[in-house]
Amino acid sequence: MVLFDKTISSATQDLADLLRRDVWSIGYYEWLNLVRESVAYALDAINPNTDFPIMVRDFLDSVKSSLNQSSATIGSFEFAFGCTLFDGITPSPHRIGSVLLEARQDWLERKFADGAISSLMRERLLRAWNGQQNRKRKRTRDSYIEKSILSMSNDAPFICSVTTNSMTFGFGRQRAKIAARLALASIALLWNPTSKVLDKMNLVEDRTFRIINEISFQNRKIFLRESQVTLAGWAKVNRR
Repeated sequence: MVLFDKTISSATQDLADLLRRDVWSIGYYEWLNLVRESVAYALDAINPNTDFPIMVRDFLDSVKSSLNQSSATIGSFEFAFGCTLFDGITPSPHRIGSVLLEARQDWLERKFADGAISSLMRERLLRAWNGQQNRKRKRTRDSYIEKSILSMSNDAPFICSVTTNSMTFGFGRQRAKIAARLALASIALLWNPTSKVLDKMNLVEDRTFRIINEISFQNRKIFLRESQVTLAGWAKVNRR
């Protein structure tokens, strides 16, 4: 284990600034954490008996190799957020740029057609959304995915999907949330007064302090994330 003192931390931050190239594909702090992990791994692997020039070369090669592997996570992701939209009506899917707003049943059928959701999970989700009780499942990855989808959609009749390209997962997730909120805000501008509409039109996770499960997809693979949020009424009060 490598413990970073102030000198190493400062040098690592300088190294992160020097190596950083594409500011649009990864967030700064996400990049800094990757560099710190790569530096720690490289320092731990150093042979103190090696000549200094060779030691420096091996260190930099190790850091760059680790960062190149981490850069492989840059790609296309689809993030899904439960949201409210219209009361009493179910409009057809509506796209605003990279944001796709769908009734949750339409979203489910699309992901089932993509092969991201199994037929069993599709049936169980439909039953749960219709208020029916499902039998308990064994604890498997599939059952956890089902639980996560229900967590983000049970009290949300619509799903807001956002596609990001050429970004890491973390940076893409941040941009996806901003895009989703702006899309809902732009729709709310069609009504008057807009502020009153925004009270009911929001992402599920923006309502209150809660633990939520986020869903994202890449090449038919599902990524799960559990997080705490303290954001309430973002579009209305415009603050964290």
